[in-house]
Amino acid sequence: MKQISTVITLTVTLACAAGASNASITDHVLYEQLSPTTQGSGASVYYSNPNEDQIMYDRYTAAENESVLGIGFWGAFYRDTIITISVYEQDTQSGLLGALAHEQEFLITALDPTISGTVMDEILYAEEQHAIAEFDQPFTTQQGQSYWIAITGDGEFSWTYDALSGSHNTLYSNTAQDSYWTNADLGRDPTNLAFSVYGTPIPGPATSIVLLGLLGIQPARRRRSC
Repeated sequence: MKQISTVITLTVTLACAAGASNASITDHVLYEQLSPTTQGSGASVYYSNPNEDQIMYDRYTAAENESVLGIGFWGAFYRDTIITISVYEQDTQSGLLGALAHEQEFLITALDPTISGTVMDEILYAEEQHAIAEFDQPFTTQQGQSYWIAITGDGEFSWTYDALSGSHNTLYSNTAQDSYWTNADLGRDPTNLAFSVYGTPIPGPATSIVLLGLLGIQPARRRRSC
């Protein structure tokens, strides 16, 4: 039965993925921390790029086993041509970055971001832009596993913070000193970065059997030999 369940799960998962590919990934929201500009407010940004020796991370915990199709985000681009999205498993002991789960670079021109409002950095006001980064290949998250998402630019990309929801799990890394700080370490108010996770839940074996039954498909049964 274990072998049959595995085949059934794979079949339904592939069918779900095929259905998702025929629609925008924004139709499949797994999680969101919306920018304040989505409600007409102004927002602020943190640098998240090696040129400023600072990379920002926000934590996301998978509610179930999921196939992640892409990431949406809000921020300001300053002379950036490439955005890199990196997803790390959270290390169970340190609570910081563990194994790299997925990473992909995106050309700004391919992302085709749209203006979503105005943001303030440490010096001046700038246009906030919203972009959807769809992965070439989805990756799988495990139920209950926490992940740190990093979005970095090759110019002076800045990531919108004070998102409208979230659990105040922001991490900063100083690339020059190879060290990490939490909000409390920097003496700043807890905050959330603005991003979305798009994807589809991966059904378990029991769910897969029910779905196949609704479709009128009966799983093959192995004949018992004497």
